[in-house]
Amino acid sequence: MKKVEESCRQNIVDLIIANDLTISEFALEKDFIVTDVLRAISTIKNDKFDLVFCGGTCLSKAYGLLERISEDVDIKVVPKPGVLLPNNQRRAAVSKLKQDIVEALERIGFGNGEIDQEALDENTYVVFNAGYSTHFEFEPSMRATVKLELNTTHLSLPSVQFEIGLLFNQLAGIEDSQKLTMQCVNIREALVEKLVSFPRRLAMHLTAPERFKFDTALVRHLFDVHRIIQNMPALNQEQTLKPLLAIAMEKDAKDFARQYPGFLANPVGEINNAMKVATADIAYRNMYDKFVAVMVYGADVPSFDEAIGCFVKVLTATLPPSNVDYLHHMSDPFRSK
Repeated sequence: MKKVEESCRQNIVDLIIANDLTISEFALEKDFIVTDVLRAISTIKNDKFDLVFCGGTCLSKAYGLLERISEDVDIKVVPKPGVLLPNNQRRAAVSKLKQDIVEALERIGFGNGEIDQEALDENTYVVFNAGYSTHFEFEPSMRATVKLELNTTHLSLPSVQFEIGLLFNQLAGIEDSQKLTMQCVNIREALVEKLVSFPRRLAMHLTAPERFKFDTALVRHLFDVHRIIQNMPALNQEQTLKPLLAIAMEKDAKDFARQYPGFLANPVGEINNAMKVATADIAYRNMYDKFVAVMVYGADVPSFDEAIGCFVKVLTATLPPSNVDYLHHMSDPFRSK
């Protein structure tokens, strides 16, 4: 089973004690595992798709914007320029990619039978859960596996290349001589996806609470948007965010058309209502406070009021007119839900 070396275990303990760090041993150890997974992914050569790193772990490890634990590896599977695949060929190409990923993970120590995978929406969405062994006490707020998600999609903006290293070296102030290089989602695209994802998923939950359970970890989007704007305030003034958000909103509306038809008819109204609930209901404040207490290791932690205030301000300035609806065009190149 995949496991970091004993020398890493002692180095983790020594670093945390010497610097009085608030990050847990389990979380810092897991970053070694996650970085190994990213390195394995970066070696895969595919003639049909580009593999683009995205999500909170990308914002933390590539952009250096988030001082919070982010344990998942999110990858956008993007057709290369000029590659147009009918659904059956796309499914086959993704199946080949899935096998390449399993082989890459096995080469870095994940054993045969320790990698579970599930494919949905005709291979559009694939999730791997890879088990590993830890030197430390399990952190209840985290997973005991590495979760790798693949989402076949198109990008609205060109990807950006970044070097990625170990969180341990960053915290220790050590030059990382073994950084890997990956294509990463543009920060603007990452920002608008967060601006849409949190209120859309909350609105979906409010529509049918028993059917659509609310993932309390979604409050991370409030923290993340605040940190993005705090570090890159000029983004809030960019007019490019408006069309990007409209694209992200339309994609979500069509992806979840069958489960959530109300979002097709009145996406802006649903988003605004969700944000009113999130602002007023103390339950979401409590979720946020618990999340940052456990998952954020940086010293500069925005309060709930600061985080949601920033989120609402950016969202309000970026939303399209309230009369937008997507009932008239529901086709999507990959999904039909």
